[in-house]
Amino acid sequence: MKNRRGISGVITVVILIALVMTIAGIVWAVVNNLVKEELEGAGSCFGIFGKVNLNSRYTCYNSSQELLFSISIGDVDVDEALIGISGQGTGVSFKLSSQAGPIDNVFTYPDRSADVSLPSKNSGLTYIFDLAGAGFSGTPDSVSIAPIIKGNQCGVSDTLGEIANCASLNL
Repeated sequence: MKNRRGISGVITVVILIALVMTIAGIVWAVVNNLVKEELEGAGSCFGIFGKVNLNSRYTCYNSSQELLFSISIGDVDVDEALIGISGQGTGVSFKLSSQAGPIDNVFTYPDRSADVSLPSKNSGLTYIFDLAGAGFSGTPDSVSIAPIIKGNQCGVSDTLGEIANCASLNL
């Protein structure tokens, strides 16, 4: 009789250990999947520092209420870019895509008739933004760019806080 009670206690301990290990495995699988998904999203923006820039040499505004801005993309594949323009209490934002197409008040420089697209890898393009057509009043104070890679919007990669008049740059 005493041997039976001893075996019963061992079986109970083995069952409890198996139950705890099973629950720990289920919790690990769920947590591991959640962490992996979050890391994949953040990983798409890793390493883009200095690779998506606004070129200050070709960014200016003119008397025709147009803003010229130039984007340079380094060795990174960018799907879209969110461009923000602000000044004197007014702000406008729009997306440039790697797929060419028309965008209201945005044109390529110097050919205004061409469809607008984001520069490809290791290249750059200059754009014209019609400030008046977009309802932007006054002169722009800053331009910023935030790349979108694999559907994930990264942080602002570059901002120009001082925008010169194009007449002073001799463009």
